[in-house]
Amino acid sequence: MRTVEATNQIKLGHSHSPRSIVLDSKRAFELWAEVYDDLPNPIVHRSERAIIQGLQDIRGFRVADLACGTGRLLAQLSHLAPATCVGFDLSNAMLQKARLKEELTGRLIRADLHELPVLSGSLDLVTFSLGLSYFRNLFQVAQEIQRILKPGGRVLCTDLHPTTSELGWTRNFTLLNNHYEVTHHPHTAQDVLQAFSMYFQLGRTLDLFFGDAERDIFECAGKSALFEELRSRAALILFEWTKPAATFWAASNKPSDSLC
Repeated sequence: MRTVEATNQIKLGHSHSPRSIVLDSKRAFELWAEVYDDLPNPIVHRSERAIIQGLQDIRGFRVADLACGTGRLLAQLSHLAPATCVGFDLSNAMLQKARLKEELTGRLIRADLHELPVLSGSLDLVTFSLGLSYFRNLFQVAQEIQRILKPGGRVLCTDLHPTTSELGWTRNFTLLNNHYEVTHHPHTAQDVLQAFSMYFQLGRTLDLFFGDAERDIFECAGKSALFEELRSRAALILFEWTKPAATFWAASNKPSDSLC
């Protein structure tokens, strides 16, 4: 019988437990896709809630959701009447799960975030939930996002709060009674600010805490005490950026085919 932790991605203690199988992110997502949507995940829920709440009216916008995974956030974005709304991910397994969501038909593309099949300066909004720490080089990530955004376009991204690595939090999941930890690259807030400030104007950073919307997820998993312990700690961090109207970098305008 398959089992999965309802609170995967919230493991307190030292990283790389002897009982865990450590996988690189590419291999991990091929396995994780099987159970990613099975039970509510408070980290994912809090991230999606913050991004949706941070949006202005996006009717008529051209939107891309990067590292879209199984399309949970993308499905919510698609209901907000954007002109186009496309999700990009490198994991075939994650995209296969996303394609089971009827509202995502025709909205999913397998692509490397370092070289997206999107025309330069064609998008109004980019969302990027819980993906930054899967990339070692944030400068490359920031450069590609600025390439595809229009001047004045916005980026909303979240990741685990930098302080969680000090607490021993790991990205982990359980499948068929095997416990897996996913390798990633924790970044400080300063790392992110330094990389993205080369291309964007910072709108805001916001520490994100678990709230009543996540309480039920913990309680259903029998982890009410853990919720009370964590609710006063920043679990995630949100960054909001705008691409300036007057560019101040040597932007790459490499041609590419586009569905956007």
